[in-house]
Parts: sequence; C-alpha cells; structure tokens
Amino acid sequence: MRAMYAMKSTVNKSKLTFRSLTTLFESLIKPIVLYGAPIYTPMSIIKHIAKRANHSDEIETNSTDIRTNILKKISLLNSEKVHLHFLKWSLGVNRKATNAGVWGDSGRYPLIYVKYAQRLYNLSDSSFF
Repeated sequence: MRAMYAMKSTVNKSKLTFRSLTTLFESLIKPIVLYGAPIYTPMSIIKHIAKRANHSDEIETNSTDIRTNILKKISLLNSEKVHLHFLKWSLGVNRKATNAGVWGDSGRYPLIYVKYAQRLYNLSDSSFF
C-alpha cells in the first residue's frame, strides 16, 4: 500500500490516460503486491475458488449466485483490495462502487493466478505443492 499511496501523491491522474495509469500500476505496484504470491496462495482461498468455479460449470442451478459468491471472495484477497483501490481511484468512481462494475468498466480481470489456481485444483490433497 505504501507504493500505491506514493504513486497517488506523485502522479497527477488528470494529465494521464487510464492506459498510462494502468501501465504504471503494472510496473510499479503489481510486482510488489504479488511478491511471494505462489507461496501464500496455497494457504488462501484460491484453491477453494477454483474448485467452486469448476463445479459451477457443471451445475446450472444457482450458477449466478455461485459466480457472484466467487467474485466476492476474490475481492477479499489483500492483493485484489489494492488492485480495486487503484482501479476506483484511476476511474474516479466512489470507493463504494461495485467491484464487478469497476472490473467491467476498466476491462481488467482480478489479480489472481488463474493458471496457478487451476494447477492447485488438479493436485491431490496429499501432494506437496
């Protein structure tokens, strides 16, 4: 978060385009936020999210509720909180704007390791990551 606030105090967002701001985020903040993510990811909820996502494709009933629940859980990750804070600041929307709306308007996806989450899902519970 320190890097995020340093960037916010240094950059005049009215002079830059959204694409320039996201490039700054990708190069300055994202590496810091995701540092060590493959180490703490197995302990987080991402493995559970991947299991639920695969089951939601098979189950047609309440699939909208399941996907909404998955997006809510993804937004609770610390890395995604920083990402959403940046997106809301750069888009100029209220901090209480819906996360799905912010992801949609920005055209960006959450910062979770999707491929890594799928790999974790395919591993057995007795294997060592």
